[in-house]
Amino acid sequence: MPEPIELEITGKVAQIRLNRPEALNALNFAMIEAMQAALDEAEARARVLVVSGNGRAFCSGADLSGGFTYPTEREEEQDCGAPLETHLNPLMARLRALRITWISALQGAAAGGGAALGLAGDMVLAAEDAQFIMAFARIGLVPDSGIFHMLVRTIGRVRANEMMLLGGRFGAGQALEWGLVNRVVPGERLMAEALELAQRIAEGPASLSAIRRLSWSALDEDFAAMLRAEREAQRDSGRTQDFGEGVRAFLEKRLPRFTGS
Repeated sequence: MPEPIELEITGKVAQIRLNRPEALNALNFAMIEAMQAALDEAEARARVLVVSGNGRAFCSGADLSGGFTYPTEREEEQDCGAPLETHLNPLMARLRALRITWISALQGAAAGGGAALGLAGDMVLAAEDAQFIMAFARIGLVPDSGIFHMLVRTIGRVRANEMMLLGGRFGAGQALEWGLVNRVVPGERLMAEALELAQRIAEGPASLSAIRRLSWSALDEDFAAMLRAEREAQRDSGRTQDFGEGVRAFLEKRLPRFTGS
């Protein structure tokens, strides 16, 4: 049986590919556990990560065919929140706390938890055929995996409510207009564009790690807390070799040669 996650590292760029194309890359326990292990390796060996899905969909959400539940004999004892607590929420928290920048490259369906996973990237690229689907209400559940946090704070409460209450979908063009994705590209160019962007970031300074961390913090912290966080990050960034190289390059009127240290 193929591995549920493919990991490839070339130079400073790691790629994680969801690899259950026959199930539209639906999330099950094995896939999430394999992704956690792949994140360990990517974080240790690379400076940028690209997450994508094999086949015609990025991720169709949780596997409801039995691959993402804790079965019980009595329906009233079923706890659909348990898999979130044990698997999905730790994965989403881990992705937010990564020390390296990560880019999601989305094609086809990104549904439910798959939409949350894809939209959580530090930068999000979507193929022209990408569809974001909020199908939770159709099966009597609520959106999860952090999607309330991402949608309400990005597109606003009323737009987010329309998507989630009606179980709707929106395409790549709408996602771009609403600021949920950075770029929409032809499907055949998706991975090339993502890897070009990843390589550009991989050649940047060590401070990029702090930038992506502060960007997430700004969603939750007040202004005074962000001033303190920026001050601390600036102290740390100013002690890196890349800062010295950046200043020298500026004074010498040349491009800097950053090493990530």
